[in-house]
Amino acid sequence: MREVLFRGKRVDNGEWVEGYLSPFTGLDYDTKERWSIRWYILGCAEVIPETVGQFTGMTDKNGKQVFDGDILADHRGGNATVAWDGDNARWIGCDSDGWFGCAADEFSYREVIGNIHDNPELTAEVTE
Repeated sequence: MREVLFRGKRVDNGEWVEGYLSPFTGLDYDTKERWSIRWYILGCAEVIPETVGQFTGMTDKNGKQVFDGDILADHRGGNATVAWDGDNARWIGCDSDGWFGCAADEFSYREVIGNIHDNPELTAEVTE
């Protein structure tokens, strides 16, 4: 059974936190979509919604947890971005031939080298 875990960047200081995702219940009730990450009983922080990614249940070749939005070093010499495809995690990327994908069980052959929020320069671009 896969552990349900989320990661997001805190609104107040930009640091990454991991835990359970829940609607943010701050004192000001506006109409914006707001989320928080909760960890243990006492910890809670509002996170930037665009940065929230779910744990895929997989680890990379170094045992690091792989989250939606992570960038993996690819054996083809390029990089691949982790993305959700319906209920399944898969990684996608592109090389000189265009887009390619691979099954989630092959994460263990790759290495997390960053994520789309902190390292956008590492994401692959499609050339048409």
